[in-house]
Amino acid sequence: MSGSFLIPQTVLDQIEDPYFCCNLQGEVIACNKSFKKIFNGGNQQQWIEVIQNACHGALNQPLTISAINAEGKSLHWLVEVKQDQSTDQQLYFLRCREAETTDYHGQTPEQMDLMAAGLDGFSFTDREGVFRKVSTGFASLFGYEASELLGRHFTEISGPMSFERQEQIRKALYTEGSIGPLEKDYFHKSGRLIPVMCHIFASKNANGSVEGSWAMIRSIAHVRDLEKTAESSKTKYQYLFDNSLDGISRASIGDSMITDCNDAFCELTGYTRDEIVGAKTIEDLSTRDWVENRLPKIKETIIETGLVEIHEKDLVSKDGQSIPVTMRSFAEYNENGKITAIWTLTRDNRKQRQLIEDLSISETRFRSMFDHSLDSIAFFGDSDCCEFANQAYCDMLGYSLEELRQLEYKNYTNKGWEEVDEQLSQQLKERGYTDVFEKEYIHKDGRIIPVSLRASSVKDPTGKSEGAWLIIRDISRSQSTLNKLQHSQQILEQTGRLARVGGWELDINTQAVTLTKEVFRILGLSNQFEPSMDVLMDMFSEDSRQEIRASIEVALMLSTPFDIETEYLGFKTSRWIRLTGRVRKDQRQRQYIVGAIQDITEYKKIQEQLSENRSQLEHLAFHDSLTGLPNKTLLEDRLRHAIYRMNRRKGDLSFLLIDVDGFKKINDSYGHSIGDQFLIQISKRLIGLKRQEDTLSRLDGDEFVLLAENCGRVDAMTLANKILDEIARPVELGDLVLSSSASIGLVVIPQDTESFELIFEFADKSITAAKQKGLNQIVTAQEVKY
Repeated sequence: MSGSFLIPQTVLDQIEDPYFCCNLQGEVIACNKSFKKIFNGGNQQQWIEVIQNACHGALNQPLTISAINAEGKSLHWLVEVKQDQSTDQQLYFLRCREAETTDYHGQTPEQMDLMAAGLDGFSFTDREGVFRKVSTGFASLFGYEASELLGRHFTEISGPMSFERQEQIRKALYTEGSIGPLEKDYFHKSGRLIPVMCHIFASKNANGSVEGSWAMIRSIAHVRDLEKTAESSKTKYQYLFDNSLDGISRASIGDSMITDCNDAFCELTGYTRDEIVGAKTIEDLSTRDWVENRLPKIKETIIETGLVEIHEKDLVSKDGQSIPVTMRSFAEYNENGKITAIWTLTRDNRKQRQLIEDLSISETRFRSMFDHSLDSIAFFGDSDCCEFANQAYCDMLGYSLEELRQLEYKNYTNKGWEEVDEQLSQQLKERGYTDVFEKEYIHKDGRIIPVSLRASSVKDPTGKSEGAWLIIRDISRSQSTLNKLQHSQQILEQTGRLARVGGWELDINTQAVTLTKEVFRILGLSNQFEPSMDVLMDMFSEDSRQEIRASIEVALMLSTPFDIETEYLGFKTSRWIRLTGRVRKDQRQRQYIVGAIQDITEYKKIQEQLSENRSQLEHLAFHDSLTGLPNKTLLEDRLRHAIYRMNRRKGDLSFLLIDVDGFKKINDSYGHSIGDQFLIQISKRLIGLKRQEDTLSRLDGDEFVLLAENCGRVDAMTLANKILDEIARPVELGDLVLSSSASIGLVVIPQDTESFELIFEFADKSITAAKQKGLNQIVTAQEVKY
């Protein structure tokens, strides 16, 4: 046995016989009322010393001791010495009764009295092993009356292994006079085994011969049951403690020191268990405000009620981060009903807060899309009046939302479209969404508005319809075009097909696919084709297949719609398909993906052409149409950036204005075509001289500018001479050989200069001075007097 052997005082006082416990120092640890009454402070201490001397060294060995109380009566005590592991000391446990005169087979009345008082039962068997005396407690433990066992051999109720141990017991009785304590099994009258703790003592006659044996037993079945229950409870507790997703911690009520915690609590705070247990207090893991303003109230509530209801706080982690948590605390009591510790369950609230924030963002985005959609969107509940609508819907009809809520749907629907309305209602009822239909609305000012629309029903969790969303598009322009084509039914049908819009549905449970007739035409499928998801997916490119699968998975996971562009390989030349979808549930809560399919190949081509045209326009806006060189506008921008880099890096920047001499004569003599070809050749030569970081620009006519970065006066002069040499080389255009020269105005741009006009003015005056000097001249701005 382990732990403390002390019996609670409330139990002791229920024992009628005198009972007490003392330690080796003679101090009474526990006693009941009967013991106090017998001794009444008489020779108690002297009698305890007698017990200590008699029981010295007799650990776990029951002994019988006689003593005289304060009234002179003879008392007989059953004494057991136990090692109390909770206090690491030896304790004496004694229980007594007054002496009687009955003799049981050579045993003193005192012995019999102690056996009857201190144990569950006893029996006496003779040398042959036949029961001669059986206490009521002994017999009832095994389901018998005492009279039923008398005269029967003890082996009749002894359990397995009794014969194997019998020789061991017999030898111990003859040589030592006793054996025990030992565990032994007896058969109950019903046949089940009853485990007991047994002490067996030899009974000797006056000559010292063994004439029988006494067996004293104590049932241990309930002890084993308690041990199993305790172990099971401990295992279950430990499993829940170790595997809980919530953090669990235990702190002392006094100094708030954390004495235990699980892995989830460690993960939440960022500490290891060794860093928390015995090292951190509740205050260490809490904000100062919570410690000062909340903790005293929480402790007060726990002391008063033993429990603090769910509350929120910020937990301080190892890295100083503030973690929002939800907590619940309760008290732990000892056997005296005193609070010894506080247990706390802690749950991380960060994910919950993030979900709330994400929901708010999603709602904001939905509201933004709803309010600013180019399509008209409206919601109709059980009545025929509009309950919600975006601004586009109100603008299309000319009514305010308040006015629409007072009008029935038929008030602004043109007559003759009753069949379409009936089809819309029927499709909503049968499958929860509709195909795209065309009909007409009546504007507030009386004009007719042709529209295309589709509807999607809204259902509550039970599958009952709560209303429907309508998405409407004004197709007045399309209708006007059709009217110009004499309202031909054939042309109307062809134009509808040009829109290339159809519907599709995927049953998530069965993977069955349903397509509208228009989809068969869009995908180039025969009407006899039986669609399946796998076959249809094989008709798309690999990248498109992955995107379609991912979009469906995300839609099912988050209940969000998708709208993607995919590459369809079902034709000789691939085409682009717009695929939309959203999750829907039927009345039995089965999930479907429903959406639209549209051929957008032509739209993609137009989009690409517009992008290409835009790029061409941008190029024309900033480049010379003849040479393709940057024009003056782009040169100004490049110059500003070059000046910024020069000022930041403290480098040099040179501006060379180049004028081709004699170009006017060539243009006048041979015509503009030859002149343009001549300039193109000159520009190519100049391009060959510029570095990657330089900018070559054509201004007007025969003027060019070379902006050279990281180029000082010396390098710029070298570059300018190379330019003169290149331009001076004859230009061959077919049979023509044309010669020219150039004048160059050179400006080495000073630091902190930003004005393009000023720089150009310096260069222009420099080139004027160069022309005055003659041909093939270079003049720098520093040479010109202003």
